[in-house]
Amino acid sequence: MDADARRILAAYYFYVRNDIVTAEPCAFKAEEAAHNCKTRAERLIEDKLIKKLIADIHEKKKYLELSRAAL
Repeated sequence: MDADARRILAAYYFYVRNDIVTAEPCAFKAEEAAHNCKTRAERLIEDKLIKKLIADIHEKKKYLELSRAAL
């Protein structure tokens, strides 16, 4: 699977299924696979999209941790 497919899978698990546990490792695998993109432009766009997805995942995890702590 290439970076694009892994990123889409991670986004599906995170944004659609709301499954952070599955989405996070998929996003990290996408990040690793991005280094194998054929063109520089493809690497740059994949890197940007994957970093945004990972940031969203971390933000959601932090929100959930704070919510649990408040209870």
